[in-house]
Amino acid sequence: MTYIEGLIKFELKEPNSYGNIASIPRQDLYLLPTDLLDNISTGFSNTTFSESSGYQILFDKASVAPFLSYDTESDALFGPSPAIQLVAQQYSFFAFEAGIWVPPRNEVWFTSSIYNSHRHSQWRYYHNGTIYFTNIGIANSTAGSGSGVMAIDSATRIATHVVNSYLGVPFNGIDDVTWANKYGRCPAPKDRPIYLPDTVWRFDPQEQLLLPVISDDDICIPNDFHINANNSVLYVSDSGGNTLFGGGVGSSGTLPAIYRFDLDDDMFPINKRLFGIAREGIAGGMHVDDYGRVCAVEFEGTTAQSSNGKVLGVFQGNYFVDSNMTVNEAKFAPAGDKVVVLAVEKIWVAQLEQSVVDANRYDI
Repeated sequence: MTYIEGLIKFELKEPNSYGNIASIPRQDLYLLPTDLLDNISTGFSNTTFSESSGYQILFDKASVAPFLSYDTESDALFGPSPAIQLVAQQYSFFAFEAGIWVPPRNEVWFTSSIYNSHRHSQWRYYHNGTIYFTNIGIANSTAGSGSGVMAIDSATRIATHVVNSYLGVPFNGIDDVTWANKYGRCPAPKDRPIYLPDTVWRFDPQEQLLLPVISDDDICIPNDFHINANNSVLYVSDSGGNTLFGGGVGSSGTLPAIYRFDLDDDMFPINKRLFGIAREGIAGGMHVDDYGRVCAVEFEGTTAQSSNGKVLGVFQGNYFVDSNMTVNEAKFAPAGDKVVVLAVEKIWVAQLEQSVVDANRYDI
């Protein structure tokens, strides 16, 4: 395992041990017995019922499984018993963010937690041999690294700045970046205030043009985003000021949700609509696979949804992340027919039934 400028990489290996998958009938997602007990502060599989309910056996089994299926489409994705392998473990928050598959090198790159080290590298994208990641920065950039988008050549490991300011105003808090291949344009980055408002930006390296394209009127606190395989749809998550697990309405009054935008021929986002609401926490760590499925990390785990918003299943965080962790989310990186799960102090590799990301998707 090699540390590279705060990023970590490792070579993918074949999974060699087998985990279990549990299924909850689709109808149970919207119709349950009236004797269920309120579980607004726990995961769906932790729903409890009265002692006389036969549902309790089903949900108890589901709550400890690594994979939870709600639909035949997720059965096709996971298979009957997905293989799982623990490939790395450290007693630090070393496997926390990013999740970048580099197909030519058969590697996954990722970052450690910003909460227990001096590093501030946050999010990611791989495109044409280059790894793009964002630097959150700090309020006083003279005391350390400022915010911006960086590019690392995956072969030479040479890093360069791409974007760090707008008309002389420095970014502070760029949180994510994604690339649209259609014309080589990058609908990114997202900014967080101190100097500039919460905004989604579009950067065109050919035209050397940086423009704000989604304001905080549309997405109050942008947290994460990703583009589908044919570069026609952009998904953006809003952190929101209101949460479903007991939080009060904040100053924004918006929900932690995922929104869908069409991308026009010039790679500008249009036609916003609500795609889904995070049941627990905030939707982040988003990936869109080659089938159009949208996978996003919430507090209870990684939730997979079809392109029309149907919830298909969950990689349950309480299986992959140790119970003594202060966070329950496990970020991930799709890698062909595997998923690399970044579980804070551990890294797992899960074998899927189908290949979800083509190795040539990120090249033009």
